[in-house]
Amino acid sequence: MFQTLDPNTSVAATSYVKRADLDEELQSLLSDEINVRGFFDALVEADRLPEALDLMTRARPARYAIAWASECLERDLAEQAEPEQADRLCLAAAKRWLGEPSEQHRRSAMEMAERLEYATAGAWLAAAVAWSSGSIAPENLEPVPAPPDASSQALAATLKSIAAREKDGFDARLRICLDLAIAQFGTATEGSMPE
Repeated sequence: MFQTLDPNTSVAATSYVKRADLDEELQSLLSDEINVRGFFDALVEADRLPEALDLMTRARPARYAIAWASECLERDLAEQAEPEQADRLCLAAAKRWLGEPSEQHRRSAMEMAERLEYATAGAWLAAAVAWSSGSIAPENLEPVPAPPDASSQALAATLKSIAAREKDGFDARLRICLDLAIAQFGTATEGSMPE
């Protein structure tokens, strides 16, 4: 189990959440003593699922969070009668990078996201891969690292795009992704990738 999601962890939720970014209701849920899992559970119980999802994308190492979002997208594509081919290609790029996190695979994902202008869930997943490490500048220029939260924000956009695919059911679809995260991260150990 990941230490940050262990219900008994001493990792404070404030390690991943800035009070200034929270509305009054969420500030009332966040104390200096509450751990990540406790705050996550409080967000879910309060039906603040987008915020719970944001926390989950930040509380995991990028590679694990990308594996989770990839599985959510793969399940979503399997449910669609006519899934976007671009999303399938982006998912394949993310999986290639997960299997072999090379600079070539990361840059390939970045090119896909840029070509699709970040317009689909798959494009956001590819962006999360691209922004997880390395430089976001073209190869012939000085390296420029992605902003620290760029990958987690792209993952949140991936998952929210999946949830918003249908007019009704946004919260239900988010809950499916969150349940999958707990199932994966609640049993994975640091250093092992979820199945």
